[in-house]
Amino acid sequence: MDSALGSSLFFIMYFDMMVLTTLSCLKKRTEITIKKIDQPPTRTSALLQPKAIELNQKEKLIKGGLKTGKYAYPTFDDIKSDWSDKEQKTGGHKKSVRFVFVLTYDPPKPLAFSNRTAL
Repeated sequence: MDSALGSSLFFIMYFDMMVLTTLSCLKKRTEITIKKIDQPPTRTSALLQPKAIELNQKEKLIKGGLKTGKYAYPTFDDIKSDWSDKEQKTGGHKKSVRFVFVLTYDPPKPLAFSNRTAL
């Protein structure tokens, strides 16, 4: 019972604070004057026409119906594969390539201090 009473009191206090802050903000608000801004005259669609650009020689040929030949540009199917040729040359086995890595180790050099002497 106490928790219900406490939550209802909290709600009432919260609601009162919200109403009071809203009313105080409304009292502080000044009147807003609406300024009418003269807009420039709008253009009609008749004035906005695309510029006609002359076609160059190649574009005229394309417009006339010129097409490239079938074999002008190679496609993926036209290019022969390297993989099958290597297998045929070696008798069906792929050649193995052996890489030899040589690891060299240079120990780090000690720092040279000009002010110190050896003991």
